[in-house]
Amino acid sequence: MTADDLLTNGFYEFNSSLASDRWDRGFQHRVRDDRGTRYFVQVYFWQHGKHYDFNASNGWEADITYNDGVAANPRLAAIKVHAYAGVAEWSADDVKRWAADLWERLQPAYYELDEPA
Repeated sequence: MTADDLLTNGFYEFNSSLASDRWDRGFQHRVRDDRGTRYFVQVYFWQHGKHYDFNASNGWEADITYNDGVAANPRLAAIKVHAYAGVAEWSADDVKRWAADLWERLQPAYYELDEPA
């Protein structure tokens, strides 16, 4: 997965204190439908030589943010997957499919519902 792959697949790059302190780059994708925002998917990239262990691989982490829980946990839930370069070669499309599959399986509440017209 590359930054260009994410940008082509509807993610946008953002700057946050989390991204700048721990990660080199952060990207987010807001998933919406006709009722509102279902969830957000964040992808963070890091370079180990820059921040931590000079011998470790570069990599990325993706997480999904739901508003007020899922069927298995009624409180706020953040579900994460970790991948490292050379171990899990996902594309941006793979991350989006993974997030959509979790949405269907977990039946979470919407992150934000649109106001009725």
